[in-house]
Amino acid sequence: MKDVCAETSANIDGPGSSTPCREERDHFSNLKFGTGGVRGIFGQGPDRINSGTARMVAFGLADYLDSIIAESPDLKRCIPVAYDTRKTSPLLAVAVIDALRSRGFEALTFSHPVPTPALSFAVRRLQAVAGIVITASHNPPWYNGIKVYWRDGGQLVPPHDKRIMEAINGLPSMAHDDCSSLSFSGVFNGESLLDSNVFDDYLSALVTSIPGFPCCRSKPLEGVRIAYSPLQGAGIYSVQTVLEYLGATLFIPAEQSVSDGLFSSTPSPNPEDAAAMERVLELARENGCSVAMASDPDCDRLGVVFLDSRGEFHATGHDLAVLLLDMLLAINPDEREKAFVVTSIVTTDLFPRIAESAGISCRRILTGFKYIGQAIAQSEALGKVRFLFGAEESLGYLAGCEIRDKDGTQASVLTAFLILHLAEKGFTPRERLEELHRKFGRHREKLVNFSTPAEIYSGSSEKAETPVNRAMTALLNGTMAGAEMVVGFSNGHLAPCQRVVDFRNCREWGPSLSVRPVETGFPAASMVMLEGAGWKMYLRPSGTEPKVKAYLMSFPAFPEEEWAIIDSRTDHLHRCLEKFIYSFD
Repeated sequence: MKDVCAETSANIDGPGSSTPCREERDHFSNLKFGTGGVRGIFGQGPDRINSGTARMVAFGLADYLDSIIAESPDLKRCIPVAYDTRKTSPLLAVAVIDALRSRGFEALTFSHPVPTPALSFAVRRLQAVAGIVITASHNPPWYNGIKVYWRDGGQLVPPHDKRIMEAINGLPSMAHDDCSSLSFSGVFNGESLLDSNVFDDYLSALVTSIPGFPCCRSKPLEGVRIAYSPLQGAGIYSVQTVLEYLGATLFIPAEQSVSDGLFSSTPSPNPEDAAAMERVLELARENGCSVAMASDPDCDRLGVVFLDSRGEFHATGHDLAVLLLDMLLAINPDEREKAFVVTSIVTTDLFPRIAESAGISCRRILTGFKYIGQAIAQSEALGKVRFLFGAEESLGYLAGCEIRDKDGTQASVLTAFLILHLAEKGFTPRERLEELHRKFGRHREKLVNFSTPAEIYSGSSEKAETPVNRAMTALLNGTMAGAEMVVGFSNGHLAPCQRVVDFRNCREWGPSLSVRPVETGFPAASMVMLEGAGWKMYLRPSGTEPKVKAYLMSFPAFPEEEWAIIDSRTDHLHRCLEKFIYSFD
């Protein structure tokens, strides 16, 4: 089996398409385990995603699993493999399956692209020892990745990620060139295919696992008119099937329902981008829909725009997380002391306030849905309380325990049911959210991205090659200088920074605090938090893209603060941050 990059990259318009063959190296030079695996530009060489590096990941995983199975011989040597609609994904899946089978594992795959959470379900359904998804999620088409799942169905978490990376680096030089005779047609014509019932059972489970959902009612979503786009991704195999089965009326842009592997009919494959929602929103207006939805290429995230008599309401990930939580609490009144919910620390503080007011425990985690999956597994092992709902601001949502990763298909069902649930109470989603803000305090969140071509701050000054990297260094140097500079640009419009927390080195400091160790309650992470009266801000490098993300949060410093004050505080925080960052230019 030959490397696919020579025959494919010429057809992918992006940075990887014109990259010349790179100097061979005996290790993964720049491909590091990030969000549960590796992701990067498709192209030639060991520091790009291609059939060779895909095989290296598979060999490293196999070697690590062999050491695990040696201690627990009852574990099943089965690894399901899934893939999204990218042009390169089926080819990389073949490379991974080939490598795993050569190491004595039963590697099985689906007959068509599937949502990433279907792999999570398959791992649990098959009692597999691990699972792999070939996807780059919402990244441009010239990217791809190999994402690893553990036997509990959740994304890979420490220490397994580091140990697999060590196993990869310990492979013989150029091990990725050791190819067998497994053919492309042999994989997708039945030799290694999963039973089709696995995918059908996934579609059923994502509905029946929703706590309080009226599964026994015939067509429970009848009357809901939805415009939906899969953005030329795997959602076309799941969202349409499930929503129409449940009785919803769907309108799908024809040009975005068929994949060419390049997302050529989609302005952006990321539903967080307004451009990605334009076509489906146009379709919603034309057909009198109450909501427009779009899922990313591997259908684990969902963008939503509600339409009502006041116009369009572009729900952020914070907004939908709060609305879905509120609904699930309302339809599960007996869960008050028996369930818990989970959200990330960069998701709105309105989420835990609502949960705790209902007597439900809310657990906060670092960014990354893998930590929500981990929380579910840990709770299941203890057997005391059960998971009700988890959400992240980056459009990721999950209800119930059958699946262990965010699920765009399930989120589409939850969103459609939300519309019916609120209509019965005389509300639109916009009106209900406004009521929740009045009750619990007005909260405003804003995400600001700063692109960076360099590796984000890693503890050495030579890595700080861009303004944002140098700014991160200033904030992580153990003095108040960086924090004072941020609010120093506010001209008195922001309360002073009271505390800085360095999550990598587990320390804090402030105007009345010398640098001292602090127990953050989280694993060490490349993130810093600044906070003052009525505001806080998190800065961290993205795990999937070359950028630093800044999460700005404003909330009442005093009771009954109005939106004008909250929004002004948010705007000032944004301006101060930008002036701070670019002062290092």
